Order: sequence, then C-alpha cells, then structure tokens
Amino acid sequence: MIAEIDVTLITTRMLGRTQALIDAVAAIRAYDFKYLGSEKQPELRKATQAVQQDRMNRITASCSEHAVISITTAIEVFLRALVQELLLRYPIVFARCPAPLTGVISALVESADTGDTDDIEKALKLGNRWDCYAFLDAYRVDFFQKEDKDFIEYLYVTRNMYVHRGGIMDARCKERLKEYGNPFREEEPLTIAKRALTRTIKMLTRVHTAIMSHMDTISGG
Repeated sequence: MIAEIDVTLITTRMLGRTQALIDAVAAIRAYDFKYLGSEKQPELRKATQAVQQDRMNRITASCSEHAVISITTAIEVFLRALVQELLLRYPIVFARCPAPLTGVISALVESADTGDTDDIEKALKLGNRWDCYAFLDAYRVDFFQKEDKDFIEYLYVTRNMYVHRGGIMDARCKERLKEYGNPFREEEPLTIAKRALTRTIKMLTRVHTAIMSHMDTISGG
C-alpha cells in the first residue's frame, strides 16, 4: 500500500522556509536602521553605518543564495511527493495503463507494507527531476510546460554555482544560464530570490491543480 501524503502541505512548508530566509533580510535591515537611528554622534554613526552596510550586504547575499537553494530542494520534494500522491489516489488508473512501470506500481500498491517516498523512489528509479518528468510523461500527466522546465534549470544552474563554486560564475555557468535565459531580467540576488519564490509557488500550484483535475476526470472521480 501507499503511505498517506499531502503534497500541498509539504510544499507549502518547504517554501515557507524560503520565505523565512527572505523575511530575515527585511528584519535585519529594520533592526540596523533602528540601531543607526539611535546613534547621536555623527562621526560614530557614519563609521558604524559603513561596517553595518558591509555586514548587511553579506547577510543579504547569503540569505538570497540559500533561498534559491531551498527552492530547488522544494521542487525535488514536490516531484517525488506528487508521484506518491498519484499512486495513492489513483492506483486503478496506473494499473490499467500499458506503461513499462505498471507492474512495479501494482506491486507497490498491493504490498502489505506501506510504501513511502523513499520506497517509491527506489522502486521506480526516480533519482532526479528528469526521472520524475519521464514518469509523468509515460503516464501522460506531465503538465510542466517548456518554460517551466527552462525556469527550473535556470534555478539549478544558479543553485550549483552557489553550492559548488561559492557563488563564483565561470564561463560554463554563464553559458548555461544564457542557454535557459534569465527569467527575471535582474541581477540583484535578493530580487531574484523573491521573484523565483513567487514564480515557483504559482507554477507548482498550477501544475498540481492541472494534474489532479485531469486524473479526477479520467478516473471518474
């Protein structure tokens, strides 16, 4: 049998952590403004402001980078949770669909053991987002548009630059970002993080709603 799962709840919590990173920047900026406003000596206030500005720049960059990293993680979690939810809610649809993994899915659904996300990932060989796309496509429920996938790849290239190169952009990274196009027309890290979060929420909500509506229709639910 397939374990219970709530894709919307999990995704909301994951992206809520992203929002918290963005909110942290605003909170620290507000504190800095209040702190500087309390300093009465002009020279000391000027010196403190320079130090605080440098500190604020580093905090903003770090929180923004980690926000993008957390968005890519949330997308991976969404995809795996989505597959689990589909198997949980629409087992009959998958059982009668002539696709290569139908036998494996039937075994998961009919097993006396409860299969969670890790079990499903291992059985269906869902090692990454491309595997999840392929699974959805095999059962004709890949409702991600090309623009969505290009946007996701842009985030992943950016994420890998932050994680593996300390935020330093090399020629290969620049070429890959150019390949997918900057969806924000913006270079400032915090603005990119904000816009990426907004777009991700809209995209995942749209995709999830479309897939579930389609499955309800073909299953007669």
